[in-house]
Amino acid sequence: MFTTTFSRLAFSGLFLLPFVAVPANAQRVARTPAVSDASQAKLPAAPAVSRDLPVRGGDRDALAAQHAPATTQAPALDTASASYRAPHDQLYISAQEDGSPQVRGRAYKAEFRADSATYIPFCGSQAPQNHPLAFRIESLTAGNEAIAFASDAVAGLEAQTVRYSRGGVTEVYELGLDSVEQKFVFDSIPASGDLVVRLSVQTQMSASLENGAIRFTSADGSVSYGAATVLDSNGASAPVETKFDGGTIELRVSASFLETAVLPITIDPVILTFGVTWTTEPVDSFAPAVAWDETNLRLCVAYEEVFSATDHDVVGSFVAADGSFIQAGYLDALLGDYWANPDVANNNQSSNFYLVAQVGDPSGGARTIHGRTLDANTGALGVDRLVSTADQTGEKINPSVGGDPYAAGSTYFTVVWQRIFLAGTDDDIHYRLVTPAGVLQAGGTQLLDDSAGTLDRNPRISKSCEGNGTHHVVWARWISSTDRDVFAAELAYDGTITKPRPRSTRPVTTPRRPARRSCPRAIGCWSTSTTTGPTATSSVT
Repeated sequence: MFTTTFSRLAFSGLFLLPFVAVPANAQRVARTPAVSDASQAKLPAAPAVSRDLPVRGGDRDALAAQHAPATTQAPALDTASASYRAPHDQLYISAQEDGSPQVRGRAYKAEFRADSATYIPFCGSQAPQNHPLAFRIESLTAGNEAIAFASDAVAGLEAQTVRYSRGGVTEVYELGLDSVEQKFVFDSIPASGDLVVRLSVQTQMSASLENGAIRFTSADGSVSYGAATVLDSNGASAPVETKFDGGTIELRVSASFLETAVLPITIDPVILTFGVTWTTEPVDSFAPAVAWDETNLRLCVAYEEVFSATDHDVVGSFVAADGSFIQAGYLDALLGDYWANPDVANNNQSSNFYLVAQVGDPSGGARTIHGRTLDANTGALGVDRLVSTADQTGEKINPSVGGDPYAAGSTYFTVVWQRIFLAGTDDDIHYRLVTPAGVLQAGGTQLLDDSAGTLDRNPRISKSCEGNGTHHVVWARWISSTDRDVFAAELAYDGTITKPRPRSTRPVTTPRRPARRSCPRAIGCWSTSTTTGPTATSSVT
């Protein structure tokens, strides 16, 4: 989800003139896409449907003047301070669907599940892998008596504090920019004697005890745990004896301190990332995409960010038209997932964005396409949803999403992607409609080009289907290692294929000069005269 601490963030972005919504009385009726054959036999894509699409607009110049917001004049871009990346000197706090809090700091990211807390140090984008540490309470004892506690408890999040109410103890994590302070708070102690907290630690890093602190070390960086102290409610304190036996941390508070301590008492080690070789800008980021929301006069900039070689993230950020940063957050709901190749589009009627990415380890052969809505006003993220459903086999990569600025009637997001049917031999272009609320439209995966034995790759769909409600989709076909062609097709806003790809492998093209048409500013729309039959301009060689 997006960070809950938006007011603490600042960065900048792009400038784009707004476009103008068409009138609400221009209605259109949605069509339910045809259901694809779920079998894995190679089938041709659905035939084109000849129908007159509704012209959505009339006199576009007059409509632009009629419906332009009263205050859409955007300030000039401040090029001196423009930067499209989320700043890394702030905390990004969010939560998974089950309520488990997550945080990304400058030097780490952490996740707080019901049974354990996981801390992942940032070792620079060049690190070959992540080095997580997972902490879980193993036992609590006072003297020789066990203290009961709840091993599974949903963590609560308040400001920059994560809190587990486990019954016998309250487990607390204070979130800092470069460190996390772990605390164990006891309101009562059932028996006399030493108080002992035993924590199970799961990590592949090596560990050593140094001056009361534990150092976890990898080839890419280190993490320090401790040294801990104990405090009572009057401010009295004492050092906590810390031991480590290779898989368990033991924190021991002496009985002598407890005899005079005023409850509640708190044990507080500090987890700190250090020893990492960084440059001044350690985070590698690339693969940007951008879309505009007319209602809120802001851009959404999506891009890929490298946490390690096995962990890429996708960032979505809001940027005002003058280049000033508004807020940002991360799309991936699971901290260790590999999210890549993002794209973003806007639905102006619903004032939201849809962000898509390919998810999965590139070496694993099982990548899929995921998508999430993003409220253009509040920054609230929708459910992380699998778009490339299992009705079609193969790995799915290279997503692209088209939006719709239409102001009335039925609107959708259209997501296209490349399906690898047989690696190096057969790739296809598939697509799916998604409602403005992020719900997959009925009918399953749709086949735009499912031809056998062809390598159809890297699809892109137009950001807008304004005008007559038509999306244009283009992709590359690998004819040979030295010969690649560009193919194209058209989709209606409701997912109907109105112009399929050419039937021949090497279609004949007739170059034509684009015929300009009047349209509102910043749409950049134009139409191309097209012939039918064997000289149709459906591909470019």
